[in-house]
Amino acid sequence: MSRRILNIVLGGAVASSGAVLVLSRIRAGSYGPGINCTAHWLHGEQAAKVEHLDIRHSLVGITTNAAAVFSGAGSTTKH
Repeated sequence: MSRRILNIVLGGAVASSGAVLVLSRIRAGSYGPGINCTAHWLHGEQAAKVEHLDIRHSLVGITTNAAAVFSGAGSTTKH
């Protein structure tokens, strides 16, 4: 059962990151801002202004997004 939950959460993290990338491309014209803006806690507000995908901002953004999905899943499975 826990493996199934892990697979569902991983799928959710991938899907939500993918959705952010696509919506960023549609709204801002590039993939970077949507995923990079979640790196603001580490790199400041200028993270959202980075228009390209890079290791410094994008990896932090994707990891933050995935952590939020895991956190949300953890809070709903403790009942």
